[in-house]
Amino acid sequence: MAAVSKSAVPSRKHAAAEILQAARKGSNVDGSRNDLFCQFASLIDHLIRLCFHAGQSKSRTINILTEFSALKRMMPLGIIMPIQQSLTANLPACDSALTDSSDIFSSIDLPTIVGIADEAEILSSLQRPKKVVFVGSDGIERAFLCKPKDDLRKDARMMEFNAMINRLLSKCAESRRRKLYIRTFAVIPLTEDCGMVEW
Repeated sequence: MAAVSKSAVPSRKHAAAEILQAARKGSNVDGSRNDLFCQFASLIDHLIRLCFHAGQSKSRTINILTEFSALKRMMPLGIIMPIQQSLTANLPACDSALTDSSDIFSSIDLPTIVGIADEAEILSSLQRPKKVVFVGSDGIERAFLCKPKDDLRKDARMMEFNAMINRLLSKCAESRRRKLYIRTFAVIPLTEDCGMVEW
């Protein structure tokens, strides 16, 4: 939704705004959920700025504390960490007994973003992507690559396709025996020309 909400195409941006507005209206009963929409919009804006931040010409790091202090002050967030595990839907089997249907979509098991490292590393490739580390509510530090000038929407679809292939492989006894799977990782497009990749 992030890539569409920040789209350069007006019709896409308008459609995303309508969807987000409808979701906000649906969550008006719970103020904390409405706050998530504000956190989400602000986080996306900061991450887009971080992707395109040039940094000093010879510098290998960006000081998040000084150059992105507003991003640092936002922490902790109620936003789920965008890792592959969080982006993969796991629905219960048809024959499983459900005691409470709300448990299906529970986010209790998924870590949220509670912090960000004080420095982001600038990699030396042509586009100078930034490696940023987020701290999860489970205490684990997870690295992401913020890539500017790169359309990651096709990469994200490819990861979704690979996740589906992995589900099919896990259903076959021979595939399970041979431990066949495709390694997947989270790809999060932020706009049509930048995004984040799970490191």
